[in-house]
Parts: sequence; structure tokens; C-alpha cells
Amino acid sequence: MPYAEQVLAVACHDMGQIVQAHPRGWKMLGKDAKTHLTTAMMFSDEGVKRAALLAIQRLMVASLGS
Repeated sequence: MPYAEQVLAVACHDMGQIVQAHPRGWKMLGKDAKTHLTTAMMFSDEGVKRAALLAIQRLMVASLGS
């Protein structure tokens, strides 16, 4: 995995962790975070797609709990 794709995958992963760990994590990330994650889901690299999809999944689970 090239460096840029690896950085993007780690960023998506970290966004998912923030949403999962902090009660107001999604608000901390801002309104554009969902747009960035859905854009990353259309990326050509499978690792980036997977990290973005997992972050979106964490967002959905966290929103069900609140």
C-alpha cells in the first residue's frame, strides 16, 4: 500500500475510533467528516475502502446508542 493510501486508511480508522470512544465524537469531527468518509469509500485502494466503511459503521452504531 503506497504511503498516501496508508495515511488515508489510518485517518479513516482514527475517525471511527473517535466516534466510538467519545460520546460527542461525531460532533467533534465536524459536518464534513461524513462526506470525507463516503468519498474515501469510493477510493481504489481496498484498505482505504475498508477503513472508511468501518468508520461509517461505527458512526451508525454510535448514533443508535444515543
